[in-house]
Amino acid sequence: MKRTRSFAMRMSTNERRSLTALAARLQRTKSDTVRLLVREAGEELVSDSRTNKQEAAGDDRNAN
Repeated sequence: MKRTRSFAMRMSTNERRSLTALAARLQRTKSDTVRLLVREAGEELVSDSRTNKQEAAGDDRNAN
């Protein structure tokens, strides 16, 4: 995927160290590590949303 947009953010020294350590552990660049974390968090949110909707639908069926 071609990346045409950039994004800058401020981090504390500790946050930067954590990101650097995590990226090294994952054998990725810091940029790729942030992309991975954002993607995984987004997928988790979608999954949670689907689960909550299914549970709510089940509650509606059980109420009748």
